[in-house]
Amino acid sequence: MAESLNQALVWIDQALAISPIATRVAAFQKRLEKLDSQNPTGQILADCRAIVEQSNENWHSELAVLAPNLTPEQSELLILLRGLLEGVQKKHAPASVWIELRILARDLLGDRFQIEFVRDSQQPAEWFDPPVETDGPAAGCERVGLAVRAAEQAWFCFPKGRLFVGAPPKRSAREEAAESIRQLISSTPAIRSLEAPANAIIKASQNLEQQASVELAASFLDALAGIQPTAENESALEAMLEQTRRWCAEFGWAILPRDWRFQSASRPQDAQPRSQHVQLEFHPAPPGSVIRVTRFGLAQGDEVLCECELAVSAGPEPAGYADLADLLTHRTPIGGNAFRERLQAWPEAAMAGTLEMTAVQMFVDFWGALGESLRNRNREAAQEFSSRLTDVLRQNWRLYPFYPAAYQDHPDGWLQRAPGRNMVTGRVRRVLRPGLQDEEGHLRVPALVEVE
Repeated sequence: MAESLNQALVWIDQALAISPIATRVAAFQKRLEKLDSQNPTGQILADCRAIVEQSNENWHSELAVLAPNLTPEQSELLILLRGLLEGVQKKHAPASVWIELRILARDLLGDRFQIEFVRDSQQPAEWFDPPVETDGPAAGCERVGLAVRAAEQAWFCFPKGRLFVGAPPKRSAREEAAESIRQLISSTPAIRSLEAPANAIIKASQNLEQQASVELAASFLDALAGIQPTAENESALEAMLEQTRRWCAEFGWAILPRDWRFQSASRPQDAQPRSQHVQLEFHPAPPGSVIRVTRFGLAQGDEVLCECELAVSAGPEPAGYADLADLLTHRTPIGGNAFRERLQAWPEAAMAGTLEMTAVQMFVDFWGALGESLRNRNREAAQEFSSRLTDVLRQNWRLYPFYPAAYQDHPDGWLQRAPGRNMVTGRVRRVLRPGLQDEEGHLRVPALVEVE
């Protein structure tokens, strides 16, 4: 077994004793010697000898795995060729030397093997190791391989080739964010409705010289806010918002509210009145938590380009509130609009700590001038409204209406007489407004009555 390039050449010349091969080896050596004389940085033949000497043992082991049925002579020939191939490649030899090496390989191997130098991207992919990325614009060969096939046998590579491939052009941060937005939409059917406005975002990202408009960003954010969060789409919406924040940041914009997340309740940090519009709603989330963004806003530094609109929790809704709201929302009794407006103010009163007072005032208003038209023209609706309102007062604050029968039955101040005739017997002729007391018997609202 040859231990160096010189020994391999001697073995070929003496053992095979085939004149054309010996002639070809000699011609190849002369070609390399001529190249060496023109390249004082190193001797190619010396490199080939050194490569074979250093790698001979490892290459024999490699061949034993790749092609275990090779004869010792065949292994020597392939090791010699690989040493020559790597030595030539190391010196960046011209194309004419590769031609000489191919002719030599054909003469050495005869019809025992078919070989191919692995250096072209059009060759089978399995002949190559993973490519090496380079900043160069064009692909090239980083390492020439040697593909070998014995008669009626499968190809094997000794070694595989490896190509340079041009690294993909670097995209700007805005292009990367836009591409992430596109991928999120295409992979998540629940947010597919964002596709059309997202296309405008992607198009605006392709022209790096163009400044996208605030209207374009606002349009996309409106579409995002219009999707109802669910357990299935919440994580996708969260990722979409994050990528949109990245995209907007490239234009110097910040999305308002800055701290909003779909996946967790948060308190609005953009506390400037000019940056947001807050709609309070009853919700199980802690009071003051943002429960929904109905419209995202945009800011550029301290300048608010468009304000955000938030739904903020006023805490859990009072017991019986839903029934009362349902009556005022889905029916239109006379005077209903006025009471509907008062009911809409309840979340704000809850945040201010005045909800009980506000509910009691609605009771007074209903039995006063505000509810007079409803009581006179639609007695059935008025009775239902009164019943649901008193249920709310009873369930939440233990307040109960009372209907006096005689003026003398109650302490001073518990009854108010309607203007009119002087009192004679004190018997209550008509209750114009029931009174309201708590469970401990304390007066909250005096009854308004007509007495005899």
